[in-house]
Amino acid sequence: MATQKSEHAAKRLRAWRDFHGVSVQTLADTLGVNRQSIYRWQKGERPAYDKMVSLAAATGIAVIEWSQP
Repeated sequence: MATQKSEHAAKRLRAWRDFHGVSVQTLADTLGVNRQSIYRWQKGERPAYDKMVSLAAATGIAVIEWSQP
């Protein structure tokens, strides 16, 4: 099964981290994931739904944005 990509949300995630000065490790710790997960998401891999919800709460990037290519 191919991994679905969401470049728009990936760019927003990176921009959010840069703007707020949040490290990959800090965001990973906040979400209860490893750094590799954050890196994959920043490259466009869609997180599991429960992680999308956590990301939305932490960053304001809406779950629906992960559904857009």
